[in-house]
Amino acid sequence: LIRLKQETHMKSILNLTKATNIAIHAMAYIVVNADGNPLSATQIAADIGVSESHLAKVLQSLAKTDLLGSTRGAKGGFTLLAKPEDTSLLNILEAVEGPVEHMGCLLGQSVCKGTCKLSPLMSQAVSLVHTELGNLSLAEFASSFEKQANV
Repeated sequence: LIRLKQETHMKSILNLTKATNIAIHAMAYIVVNADGNPLSATQIAADIGVSESHLAKVLQSLAKTDLLGSTRGAKGGFTLLAKPEDTSLLNILEAVEGPVEHMGCLLGQSVCKGTCKLSPLMSQAVSLVHTELGNLSLAEFASSFEKQANV
């Protein structure tokens, strides 16, 4: 029996959902490895180290957008529809999660009376994330990935 060590500290001030994490990494993987050919969810999941069933759900949701194409069959798989240099990480995040918005209280539940003292900080953080992810193209992000030898 393996027990996971419980974290006693915050991992990150900014946490993207698992689906967004999978979407961004899978799209980058496809940029680097597809060479115009469809890639299977099985291959992508094995190489990026995620659950094939979770990856398949994420890729199917992306295939309903103009970012990713899906082909059924033995030679099927997923291909990019949009140019990586014209696709931002924000485009991917919003395709999976919807628009990035101010989420309310930074502390999770507002109990303040009157104007929240942390609201400006939250607004600035959302604005910064929106700007930075909007300015980072999928092509630029994927440039740090290595092509897999077995693809």
